[in-house]
Amino acid sequence: MLAYSRLAQLLEEIGRAPRGEKVDLVSSFLAGLEPEQLPVAVRLLMGELWPPWEEKVLGLGPESLMKELQEISREDVPQLREGLGESGAVAMKSLLQKRQQTLSMQPLDALSLYRQLRKAATFSGQDSEHRRDAVLRGLLLDCTPLEGKYLARTIEGNMRSGLGTWVMRASIAQAFGPPQEELTKAYNLCPDLGTLAETAARRELCAIKIRPLVPLRLMRFGPGEPAYPAAFLLLYPGLRVQVHKYGDRVGIYTSRLRNATSSLAGLVPEVLRIEHDFIMDANLLIRLENRILGQAEVVRYINRRHLSRRSGKFPALVAYDLLYLDGQDLTAKTYQERRERLLSVVGKPVRPHFQGLTASDEMVFPSPAKADSYGSSAEHQGATGLLARALSGFYLAGERSRVDFLVQWQRTLRMAVVRAEPGSGRRRNLLARYGLALRDGDDLVLVGWASSGLALKEAHQLSDHLHNLIQRETAEGLQVRPQVVLTVKVGRSGPLEDDRLHRARIVGVQYQASPAQVDELSRLDELCLTRS
Repeated sequence: MLAYSRLAQLLEEIGRAPRGEKVDLVSSFLAGLEPEQLPVAVRLLMGELWPPWEEKVLGLGPESLMKELQEISREDVPQLREGLGESGAVAMKSLLQKRQQTLSMQPLDALSLYRQLRKAATFSGQDSEHRRDAVLRGLLLDCTPLEGKYLARTIEGNMRSGLGTWVMRASIAQAFGPPQEELTKAYNLCPDLGTLAETAARRELCAIKIRPLVPLRLMRFGPGEPAYPAAFLLLYPGLRVQVHKYGDRVGIYTSRLRNATSSLAGLVPEVLRIEHDFIMDANLLIRLENRILGQAEVVRYINRRHLSRRSGKFPALVAYDLLYLDGQDLTAKTYQERRERLLSVVGKPVRPHFQGLTASDEMVFPSPAKADSYGSSAEHQGATGLLARALSGFYLAGERSRVDFLVQWQRTLRMAVVRAEPGSGRRRNLLARYGLALRDGDDLVLVGWASSGLALKEAHQLSDHLHNLIQRETAEGLQVRPQVVLTVKVGRSGPLEDDRLHRARIVGVQYQASPAQVDELSRLDELCLTRS
């Protein structure tokens, strides 16, 4: 038995400890557990009841928690909530004054709590809400105040202990001593910390392999100069995903490992028509009439609750790489070999790319001159850039490639600041997010927002200046007089309906400016992705 009180006390200590000591605390705790206890312990410490790709929703939230606390406690829970705010603190205070006590004299078992919460996520039907609330009420009755604090935070999805992925991975390494390279490789292939801890304790990390329906961490690409000859793939706006097929099962996962398959049900038959089992690194594109939607709109499409059949939005998958095929891990094969396998499975690229599942376009160039010419042509076709692949390069899951690079186009626009909002982190008390407008005749039209590029001192100066220009507060932020013009570097812009700029970075500030110094809206057309 693993008492939940041990985890609650550990979380309390971790929350007060400096970062370096957090690793010592967690590793010491993990080292004292049996291997089969580790997945549950790690997930409860992290506040994650299942890996991110499992399509489960707990169905319990702050309102359910407060309702059950009000039933159990003699305290005025709404008043506590108003005064304390944070759910864990409210639960701890409420459970000091229970109306009734549990009949069990046994301490609350962490494994039992974990199983009950996971079971509650499976309830469906008319009485599912009542059944979930009953599970929560029973757990709260069994909890001590400190246990209730962390049960509440688990339900809220925020443990507030400073225990993140890096600390947990370091703790697993310290507790069980696997080689760092072996631990990293295993995590990149199966990014579930609970499984990682158990496998490390059993000294079986080498047994973790790439396999369908368990998303891996995708290889990362950054800007750079490729070595020639190199293969160049066209990049379009959209969302990077990995596509898995195993038998008659399909999984489509985002780069954050979220399972988006149910939101993309129309693409499942396109994936199933391929007879092989595979894992592909791909791009999810969504076409609306003659344009490709930007990333923000693709995310909204995935998150939608309902979609009219007449919406006119058509998703498609463009495959860039093949990582697994019929039981064989291809990541140690060269890019050129993987490309040949990809084409043997999917077929040659089909134009346009905006329907079904197809391979990406590819051109191999021996020199930069021809690649530049290809890039210029591709830009007019709506591509956002090129991905340069080394022909002999391997696929390094979860790592940044040292031989493959992004080649993207960037331009600058002079834009007026017409809105302002507080930033985040160290800039949360500054006006550090700026609504930017371009000139359309005599009018200024808001086309997007930017926040990065300025040093902290520059952000302070601009914030102070904007406070003097505030006209009124609106739902879209503070409206300011358009007397500040920012020079903004953007990789092509998204469509105007996106209300966003693509990779916007501020490279200059002009404090005393006039609308006449702002670029015309027509300049946006030169960068726009709406062209067919």
